[in-house]
Amino acid sequence: MMASPVAMVLKKYFPDAKITYWSHSSLRPLILDMCPYIDQFLDFKKENVWRLLALLKATKCDLFVDLSASLRGGILSAFGSSKALRMTKKKIGDIAFGHMVDNFLDTIRPMCPQVPEKLFPTLDVEKIPESNLSPDVVQLKNRSENLLAIVPGVGKLRPNRAWPLNNWVELIDSILRSGNLVPVFIGGPEEVDLGQDLEKKFPNCINLCGKLNLAQTAYVLKLSKLVLSADTGPAHIATAVGTPVIGLYGPTQANRYGPYDCRKIAIDKSDACKCLYEKACHLNSGESSGECMKSINTQSVLEKLQEQPGV
Repeated sequence: MMASPVAMVLKKYFPDAKITYWSHSSLRPLILDMCPYIDQFLDFKKENVWRLLALLKATKCDLFVDLSASLRGGILSAFGSSKALRMTKKKIGDIAFGHMVDNFLDTIRPMCPQVPEKLFPTLDVEKIPESNLSPDVVQLKNRSENLLAIVPGVGKLRPNRAWPLNNWVELIDSILRSGNLVPVFIGGPEEVDLGQDLEKKFPNCINLCGKLNLAQTAYVLKLSKLVLSADTGPAHIATAVGTPVIGLYGPTQANRYGPYDCRKIAIDKSDACKCLYEKACHLNSGESSGECMKSINTQSVLEKLQEQPGV
């Protein structure tokens, strides 16, 4: 999602170009069906690099843009196309470290020196046929309440990025008492149990954890007035569809990985994080929220929420 403006800028400079996105098959519904700048999608599989090289050569592309900054990407860049542009990964502590979106765009600046001031949204959910929407999503589409999308989990790989469950419970209770917003829980298969736990505590909320594919997730995020999330994929999908995000950050920096247009409203505790960019918190067992995430109190999130227009 953070790389999608690259396609937009390339299309602006080269409107007749055919742009092919080569990525994981799970992203096909988002990229091919919803991004107007993408003409074709190729499924990327972790195969032998020489097999990947053969697939790349078969496309007969005039330009290969490698945004992976990986060894595999370097080989493909060197041998797979007559011309290639390759992203250089910024080092932590570098003055020019910057946001990932800007780093991606730096890759194509030799060909596209000027980029639009407004980079998002890049996805159009109206391109999704209603027949592809689940009954849960159709019901939400027909509701008139202000929906607040909440992404309570972060998956299993990096639990230190999660905001503690008791904080979510306290915040949701305050939101429901205000009566202005209806929380909708968003998450993948790894958040099913978490969504069910929250649904039991708050039966008036809408639990969609594990019930949506990525395209349907994008649609619900677009229907929502606002999104609350830690460092997750849905936060970036929300940015791509144009919905504001209040991001909660600690083990990663909002200025680097936060929702691009919403960095000013993020709550970022990374300055005090002793496990910055790590998969586990060094101050606990690694099986729960990092100490920096625990330091984000509920009141500060509630105040940030109340500051948003129309909330």
